[in-house]
Amino acid sequence: MTRQELEAFGIALYGPQWVTPLARDLRELTGGPANRTMQRWAAGTHDIPETLRPDLERLAAATLARIEAARAALIAPGKA
Repeated sequence: MTRQELEAFGIALYGPQWVTPLARDLRELTGGPANRTMQRWAAGTHDIPETLRPDLERLAAATLARIEAARAALIAPGKA
C-alpha cells in the first residue's frame, strides 16, 4: 500500500485531519496501530504493511453500515 492510497482513504473517511481518527478507529476495530505509527506511515517515513489493506476494508464496511443505518433512520423514522 502506498502513502497516497492511505491518505486518499483517510481523507475520504475523515477529511483533512484524518491521521488520528483513522488510527483510533483501527485500534478499536483491530487493536492497532498506534497514533505515532499512523503518523509515520502518513509522512512516508515508514513502509505501510500490506496487512493494513484488509483492516481498512473492514473499517470501510463498518463505516458504511453505520452510514446506511443512519440514512435508513432518516427515511423511515422509528423503524431503524
